[in-house]
Amino acid sequence: MAAGIIGALTAAPAVIEGITNIIGRFIPDPGQQAQAAIEMQKLVVDREAAAATAAAEIAKAQAETNTAEAQNPSMFVGGWRPFVGWVCGIGLLYVALLQPGLAWLTGIVNAAFGIGIPMPPVPPSEVLMTVLTGMLGIAGLRSYDKQKGTAAPTIAAKR
Repeated sequence: MAAGIIGALTAAPAVIEGITNIIGRFIPDPGQQAQAAIEMQKLVVDREAAAATAAAEIAKAQAETNTAEAQNPSMFVGGWRPFVGWVCGIGLLYVALLQPGLAWLTGIVNAAFGIGIPMPPVPPSEVLMTVLTGMLGIAGLRSYDKQKGTAAPTIAAKR
């Protein structure tokens, strides 16, 4: 839903221009055209402000939900994020270190003793990396904040 709101906000200048062109076709008087265009621009700006407010309220509600989940003593409510983090960490450990090491060791044992121990499986890591990068927030947003000068100087909680 927030993506739709953001898309609507970025499309507003094109909408205003299109409305102004349509007004020019139906209202012959230039003074009335200007007045109608101003009224339409006010409506679009008010709609943009309402959409931005709604997006901020949605983000605030999600943050409150996240806080409530994290503070819940039940492992089934507050423990799902750590669980997913541990699963991703263990999966990354296997994909990056254990599987290659086991494959190397299996190859040596097979060559030295002439037996056919199967190679350890190589799980697909695309889903693992997608979830892990999402959890860690690796999306370039921190760099974007630094460029815009909106990055927080520290991670400490604001008072």
